[in-house]
Amino acid sequence: MATRSGKGGGKQSPPANLWLARQLHALAQYLSSYTASLRNRPTVERPYARIFVDGLDGPTYLDWRDASRGAKAARRLLFPDLARDETQLLLSGVADVAAEVTPRFDRHVALSRRGAAAGVLGICDEDWTVQRALLFLDPVAAQIEWPTIAAVARTRAIDLWLLVPMGLGLDRLLAGTTSTPEPWRRRVDALLGSESWLEDFHRTSHARTPLDDSDRAVKAAKKAIGRPLVERLKSTFAATADEARVVRDARGHPLYLVGFAVGSTGGARTALRLSSYLLAQWGA
Repeated sequence: MATRSGKGGGKQSPPANLWLARQLHALAQYLSSYTASLRNRPTVERPYARIFVDGLDGPTYLDWRDASRGAKAARRLLFPDLARDETQLLLSGVADVAAEVTPRFDRHVALSRRGAAAGVLGICDEDWTVQRALLFLDPVAAQIEWPTIAAVARTRAIDLWLLVPMGLGLDRLLAGTTSTPEPWRRRVDALLGSESWLEDFHRTSHARTPLDDSDRAVKAAKKAIGRPLVERLKSTFAATADEARVVRDARGHPLYLVGFAVGSTGGARTALRLSSYLLAQWGA
């Protein structure tokens, strides 16, 4: 397979190319199944308009620097794995794949970096009796807080994929440092509505285990961040995937913690079945 240039201008390795191709193929399969599931709903004569909303602003992480440890550290990217070419291509590829799948989406919405929260709320104010939507959202990059997520749930028509970035935040937490990078920690607090997840993270990550540091961090994150995230989603949405999954890159580095929630009770069973495929392909 030929290498491709990414936003960083470099070339990808064959393993990275294969990883990217697999992720995008799984996404295409899922999106095609999603649009097909709505093709004749609520009726054959008047099916729902299908909307794809892209809230994954990958380029955000190209300029997030580690400013909490002085000038030397400030030159270090806060999310280096998210800045890699293959990850940037995955993030940009989500919208690209959505534009090509069949059956087609009827409309595509791209949320801007600075106006994402207002954009989401504007979408929520639309008439949802005649349309359904799929929203992919990075709440950290988009600076989304829980009231905005709750507004999405109230539409009873938008299915939500939440991707919470991992990056150096986990490394710092695992080391027990108090200088966890901002705004990552602050935005996780806002998303979960509490700071108690930190205690749970340290308790899990410092437990005796044969796992290496990376695996301990991932296990701790799934328990400390993933579980309360799923519980909040369950309290608000019609249905929710039982477990948040961790998306890793071709090197095995954790990129995102991913959760899924269903807006409509009428399509909840189908939506969860379809989402289980992508969660299995993307996450662990």
